[in-house]
Amino acid sequence: PSKKGLVSVQWRRVVLDEGHIIRNPSTKAAVASSCLLARSRWVLSGTPIVNTIKDLYSMLKFLRISGGLEKLELFNAILARPLTQGNPEAEALLQSIMRTMCLRRKKEMKFVDLKLPELSEYVHRIQFRNDESKKYKALL
Repeated sequence: PSKKGLVSVQWRRVVLDEGHIIRNPSTKAAVASSCLLARSRWVLSGTPIVNTIKDLYSMLKFLRISGGLEKLELFNAILARPLTQGNPEAEALLQSIMRTMCLRRKKEMKFVDLKLPELSEYVHRIQFRNDESKKYKALL
């Protein structure tokens, strides 16, 4: 991006609300947000990983997380591919990253008054037609 407009300003803080929107690193929004100059950066998202672990890459890049994970090739080699292969070291690395950069709110946190309703669950059983039932059972 050019060095005019928003990318020419030295921001004190940049906050991406609904940060999972930049999950595709090749989009204009992801590229532009990563080019913003800021002393501090925050990403707010209820779903940091939407489809695959690669969704996390753009947020790490935006946050300027270093150590190699800001480079897509290394992110894939160190985290994405090993995770798909069930590598326990990659799982531990992901847990460490998420624990370090994420804040979680839970219903049982009494010091935060979330005013969330009680969890309710309703299971609606449906009856498949014969052809639907065959397809469903084939997938089991």
